[in-house]
Amino acid sequence: MLASLILSKTLSKARFHASLLKFSRMFSSSPEEREITKILIANRGEIACRVISSARSMGIKSVAVYSDPDARAKHVRMADEVFYFFLLDWSWLLFELIQ
Repeated sequence: MLASLILSKTLSKARFHASLLKFSRMFSSSPEEREITKILIANRGEIACRVISSARSMGIKSVAVYSDPDARAKHVRMADEVFYFFLLDWSWLLFELIQ
């Protein structure tokens, strides 16, 4: 549910805030018991920047994942925390399968 909301380019900021609050309340009996404090953004580009900006305005920390091509991307610089993951080269496996 939340992933589809985040990926929607037409989602307004106010609607995003309301959806995120509703999502956080789904897992607790009362809103005070459990709130979202940090989100992982598994996206890149303009969408990720919008999510980070909205999260920051709501007091939610953002975590972005990136690989070599995105090392200097705007969403990586904007995020509160970042995690690097490397892309595995699976071409050796393809070569073995063909042989």
